[in-house]
Amino acid sequence: MRSKQTASKTRAGSRPKRSAKALHPHLRRLHRLHFSLTVVLALAALFGLVVSLGARSSASTCSINSLLVNSCRPWLGAAVGGYPGSTGFAAQIASHESRIGRQLDIVHDYRRPGDVMSNDDKTLAKRANTILLMNWKPSDDWASAGGGNATVNGQIDAMANSIKSLGTSKIMLVIYHEPENDVSPGGDPSCPGLTYKGSSGSSADYVNMWHNVRNRFDALGVNNVVWTMDYMGYVNWDCLVNGLWPGNSYVDWILWNAYGTNSSGDFYSTESRFYNVLSAKSDSTHNYLSKNWGIGEYGETGDTQQQAYDFYDSAVATLNKTIDTPTASGTLPRLKAYIIWDSNQNSDPVQVQYTRSNTLDQTEQDHYNGIAQNPRFTDAYYQGGTQPPAQPPADNTPPVVSLTAPSNGSTVSSTISITGSASDNVSVSSMTLRVDDAYVATDNSSPYSFTLDTTKYADGPHTLTLRAWDPTNNMGEASVTVTVQNQQGGGGSTEPPTAPPVGVITPGTDPPSSPSNPIPVSGVVVVNPSVPGTPVTVKVDGKQLPNNTIDTKKLTNGTHVVTISTNGKVYTEHVSVHNSLPLALVNQVRAHSTLFGAAAGILLVGTLVWFGRLYIFHPFSFAEQRLLRMQHHMPHY
Repeated sequence: MRSKQTASKTRAGSRPKRSAKALHPHLRRLHRLHFSLTVVLALAALFGLVVSLGARSSASTCSINSLLVNSCRPWLGAAVGGYPGSTGFAAQIASHESRIGRQLDIVHDYRRPGDVMSNDDKTLAKRANTILLMNWKPSDDWASAGGGNATVNGQIDAMANSIKSLGTSKIMLVIYHEPENDVSPGGDPSCPGLTYKGSSGSSADYVNMWHNVRNRFDALGVNNVVWTMDYMGYVNWDCLVNGLWPGNSYVDWILWNAYGTNSSGDFYSTESRFYNVLSAKSDSTHNYLSKNWGIGEYGETGDTQQQAYDFYDSAVATLNKTIDTPTASGTLPRLKAYIIWDSNQNSDPVQVQYTRSNTLDQTEQDHYNGIAQNPRFTDAYYQGGTQPPAQPPADNTPPVVSLTAPSNGSTVSSTISITGSASDNVSVSSMTLRVDDAYVATDNSSPYSFTLDTTKYADGPHTLTLRAWDPTNNMGEASVTVTVQNQQGGGGSTEPPTAPPVGVITPGTDPPSSPSNPIPVSGVVVVNPSVPGTPVTVKVDGKQLPNNTIDTKKLTNGTHVVTISTNGKVYTEHVSVHNSLPLALVNQVRAHSTLFGAAAGILLVGTLVWFGRLYIFHPFSFAEQRLLRMQHHMPHY
């Protein structure tokens, strides 16, 4: 206890500074509590970061192993077919990639018995950051591919050598996908009461086919194949799964194909059913859990478009939850690939940009893009980066063109046929014919051929040119010179050649035009977007039109500039209009209506002023003015 003297000194003197140790006990407790909370929050944040990173990937750098598995993420893939304006597998893939705005990881193709890899297959298999998944049927009859048929064995060897020619580029190869559908009646002892649908053979025949193919590939030294089993995944045929299994040592990946329907519900319900079947059936002989899993085909086949929208939205939700919280319920953490079926090339079309009745629907495409553009399909999402998904590599290779008829230096007359061929590293979109460097016609499909009425051209030499275009507007051409001779002794028509008028303009695919080489048009011309389903705006001579049609009957004769805005790009075309004389005169007056109106107004005012000048400038009526004039001329007495 302090003395009164001490207490008195303290009160009398100045107040001393209090050290930290001298803090009030309550303040010291608050200080310690604040420090403890700071430490706890920091540790919690660090733990949350570690958990978050651990949920995405334990690797600091994404890598791809020998079985084509990404250590960080699942692959994004697609099978594509039936889209207009794209011929061939590579062109269809390019159309899909342009719609989703990124490059696919897996491109999915199908080969029939006797096939080898197509040029498009090889091109895409060698493309950077791309995996070719090829479904191949060695034989429709499984027993024939079991090793005893020399012809089929030769076809198997041809496919093996075709794949081997890729060198170090690996592909995923499926041997006869969805086999459950093709098992012959009584073909599997595990399914005694099953109603079979197929005629390809028994489950044992299927397994023998697999073994024969694998053995022949191994004997030929093919080591760039990742072997993939692709089940249909239909509930009524679950009893066939084990019987069709080629063996643990023969398979690297397992895929299955499950589509949303009116009754299957959302994406998770659709895909988790067979996911759970494989998990339950896995054992030492059928070690499904030791393999890499993926969805080989999926899509929405319900009756309404809203079902399609909801299905793709639920796929996004499932993907997000699976990647971010893989141990939570409602996730599919074993999936290493999501491969859409975006094609109408079967009896049940499922295109993501079209309805089931093949009507364009950009809204469905937008919902699917929620999957395709998801950052969880990029390495950057797992590595903390911000780089966008890989873009398709630039294609700068023009088509190679051959003009096969008529021959160079030949003499032609009347109507002739002009034929040609073209090849490209991706695909050929169209071919055009030009005469003396003037556009004449376009052919959008092979074999390419044109007819030309030579009587419209003067007798003498003319240059015929075929130009071919690919999806990225690279152009190749071939030309020959021919002599037109329609009149004895020459001197044929002196009229300039006229090209047939065009009724449709598609920017980016039509041949380029210029003021000196405009596109001839007549009637109503429809301007299509460069990508089907995207908006398009059209201006003619700087004036925007209310829609995408040009009524040439309202234009003056001559050349006009058409500016087309579509898919984020602006295209300029030049068109020539040649209306009949009466219509041309009307349009000329209409085009200069302001000038003509002003001139007519001036003429009308001048006329009124002239005839009414006396009345206007004199305070008498017309009768009085006549009387005055008469009096003015009467003699004075």
